[in-house]
Amino acid sequence: MSGDGSPSEPARLPQGSALEVIELSKSFAGAKATGTRRRLIIEAVRSVTFRTVPGGILGIVGETGSGKSTLARCIAGLTKPSGGRVLWDGVDLTSLSREEWRIARRQLQIVLQNPYSTLDPRMTVLDTVKEPLDNYSIGTAADRIEAVHQVLAKVGLGPDFQSRLPAKLSGGQRQRVALARALVLNPALVILDEPVSALDVSIQAQVVNLILTLQRDLGISCIVILHDLAVARQLCDRVLVMYAGRVVEQGDAEVVLSTPAHPYTRALVAASPEIGKELVRTSRAEHAGASSTRATHDTVGCRYRFRCTLSRGATVCQIEDPELEMFAGTQYVACHLAKNSASDKPHPVSEQLRTTPSALT
Repeated sequence: MSGDGSPSEPARLPQGSALEVIELSKSFAGAKATGTRRRLIIEAVRSVTFRTVPGGILGIVGETGSGKSTLARCIAGLTKPSGGRVLWDGVDLTSLSREEWRIARRQLQIVLQNPYSTLDPRMTVLDTVKEPLDNYSIGTAADRIEAVHQVLAKVGLGPDFQSRLPAKLSGGQRQRVALARALVLNPALVILDEPVSALDVSIQAQVVNLILTLQRDLGISCIVILHDLAVARQLCDRVLVMYAGRVVEQGDAEVVLSTPAHPYTRALVAASPEIGKELVRTSRAEHAGASSTRATHDTVGCRYRFRCTLSRGATVCQIEDPELEMFAGTQYVACHLAKNSASDKPHPVSEQLRTTPSALT
């Protein structure tokens, strides 16, 4: 315990290290195939590769079922991946034993999507936030209470909240308690799974501003799972766009969300009222006549081909799953035909559509 009452840093997984995800995959056994006893294999995450920027905020976006949360749970060690590696400062997290993960988790915390389901209804806010310090036997009893006081102040909860139970808290207050519990150990990386999805707009803006402030003041790295692209644009430095378990586009958040190159990203941006007004016409034209709206987890061909009109039956889309390739600058796209349609690429979203977190209030 340091002199200011905060937990000391462990030797492993130091602050400022980049997280590297290499060819990470996760498969689940699905329903039995018709007429056989064999179960179908669903690849929820397939060959995902990326590297975080120390001290940055990486957003992972996509529709429900795209594999975002499964990817986050694999990174955090809550779900064992089927293949691939997660490296942090040379440490392969996927090979850690249970006890080694217990040590590593001091520096890698995850805040799950529904904070109320992760808070013990019988424990006060003080006991909830102090529990990680108790589990690691950090400092004296007085040190732990002081650390809780400090982290609660950082997330905007005063002393009067310490004796409250989760049932007496609003959704935004529960989210702040979940953040405080994750931050009390001074982690180097925090994964936030849909941190604002269950909150109304005004509370969303407060939580977004809080995350930005904490990330700036504490210097932590963040991975944020989101479905709201307007929030992703305000919060993130870089974004990954996932579809049916694959990353179909990645790059600087401003570039990807202003000039999306993959047809799926274009559709997502067009569906966002705050940032997609200029893409609505383009998106409708692209998706007119699409043969199907279902996602496919097939191992052969492009997973987006049933919803894409760029291919229009192109053979390469039927037989080959595209890999991420540089499209322009820091923008990478997994599409066989994206470069061919570059001349049809939508114009950047106008500056007047850009907002700041405070503007949401």
